[in-house]
Amino acid sequence: MLISMDRSIKIGKRMQKLVSPLENKRLASNLKQARINVKPIEFLSAVAVNTIVYFLLFTLLFTTLFISQEGPEITVITRGLSTGLLMGLIFFLVLYTYPSVLAGKIGNIIDSELFYALNDMLIQLKSKVELYQALVNVVEGDYGYVSDELLDVINDVESGKSMVEALKKLALRTKSDFMKRMAWQLMNSIKSGSDAIRVIDSLIKEIEVYYHSVINKYTKELNVLSLIYLTLAVVAPTIGITVLIIISSFGGLSINSQTISALVGVLVSVQPVIIGFINSRRPTIDL
Repeated sequence: MLISMDRSIKIGKRMQKLVSPLENKRLASNLKQARINVKPIEFLSAVAVNTIVYFLLFTLLFTTLFISQEGPEITVITRGLSTGLLMGLIFFLVLYTYPSVLAGKIGNIIDSELFYALNDMLIQLKSKVELYQALVNVVEGDYGYVSDELLDVINDVESGKSMVEALKKLALRTKSDFMKRMAWQLMNSIKSGSDAIRVIDSLIKEIEVYYHSVINKYTKELNVLSLIYLTLAVVAPTIGITVLIIISSFGGLSINSQTISALVGVLVSVQPVIIGFINSRRPTIDL
């Protein structure tokens, strides 16, 4: 957000009634899973404040750019307002869906951290440590988001809930697929009185197989993405522009320094996007 969350909430108190129709249980769940400790109505008011700021900034920017072009003043203002409104709407959607995206990202991180936490639990269970104490030790072992999730389980048990109820609450709350699976399988293990060691060992093997397939898939994707990046970073700025200049000399297409600068600017802007996309596709675990 352009304006910080705390400051946006203070500024947007008067806008809470306006954005209240957008408040829903799914947003509240996403905020909790994303570790954003604000009320849904406060988050929506902060999003509204930042959307207005983005709208004003882009309207001013594009109106200033359009003034340099020929045309009626009313047309310039209309185009500036339309562009600012469009950009404001885009940023509103981005900010509104941010908790869901962040919660999904945290879920992926939990999946990657869970592999090592489960190995720790497996060693403890094989050493005749009780399941509850093994969970406590994992929390104290600082396994990142996994420890945070299991801390809620420990707190629920200490507050009087059964282990089954605490694990069920975890399964319904978390965005991590493997954490859900672990919670449900441990619940079934406790209810049936079966050995939790087999459950943990089986889940570790599933995670290992899954991430090996993810790494293999990423390796194949990386070959294609590398080719695209090299095309835009090397081929397009050199051979591409040269071909355009040659074609322009035959077809009457005007290629001047401004056109070339614009093409180079676009290519330079696209490269960080591709690099970011490649980095986002990288598996978050090393097996």
